[in-house]
Amino acid sequence: MDPFTQHRDSLQKKCGSGLMNEWGWLSFISETTDAEQARNQQCHYDYFKEANDKEAWELFQAVLGGANSILDYLQTSPEENETVSELSISELSIFELEGETFNLIIDKIDYFTEVSPFKLERDKKYLQSWQLHKAIITTNLIKKKGKNFLTKKFNTLVFKQGDTKDQRLVIHVDDPTVEPLKRHSDSLQKKCGLGEDPDDAKLLNKWGWLSFISKTNDVKKAQNQQCHYDYFKEANDKEAWELFQAVLGGTNLILDYLQTNVEP
Repeated sequence: MDPFTQHRDSLQKKCGSGLMNEWGWLSFISETTDAEQARNQQCHYDYFKEANDKEAWELFQAVLGGANSILDYLQTSPEENETVSELSISELSIFELEGETFNLIIDKIDYFTEVSPFKLERDKKYLQSWQLHKAIITTNLIKKKGKNFLTKKFNTLVFKQGDTKDQRLVIHVDDPTVEPLKRHSDSLQKKCGLGEDPDDAKLLNKWGWLSFISKTNDVKKAQNQQCHYDYFKEANDKEAWELFQAVLGGTNLILDYLQTNVEP
């Protein structure tokens, strides 16, 4: 708003302080029954049009032209906002909302066979502050299916996402055991987006890290996790779909294991 501030004194000299006051408030009127206010708004318009300041003139036109849209947005009732929020939540079939927290409710894996993880050296070159309990783990994720068992091998570099309230497991998708997920990277990115920073709502990034969230207060992250779930469910790739369910369903167990056995 600095282009306006620069003109405060000369604007007040020309048009008075009716719409520009001493405390830095500037008014824009799109509708009025008061001729004096209408004349004052016209005065402001004429001032900026004649001020030989292209930046201030274009900004003034943009704000004045957007006054009604901005007012409509501000006047949106809490009930309407709540309806939008409820609609968003209703689309999150893999979560239930408890207070302000989205908790994963899909079938969890029953257990996994534990193999001592390869603990990485605490080298600042490789370990970031937000990569907690980082290690390479080798295990089998196991889900009971009646009298049968669904077993998925899982051997890759993993860590818990730090500096966040989320329960977020991050895995690297370069190992052969998670190749079924990696082969969908491009099409998954097209459907659900690509993240750029550690706490991005997008759960796949260009460096080969894929996040799994079992708990979050951020509806955008919950929506992106739902997007990943829906993608693999509809991908017509049984191997990738079963592996995705196993890792997502095992997120809390894996995080608990890392927190117990690997130093932060």
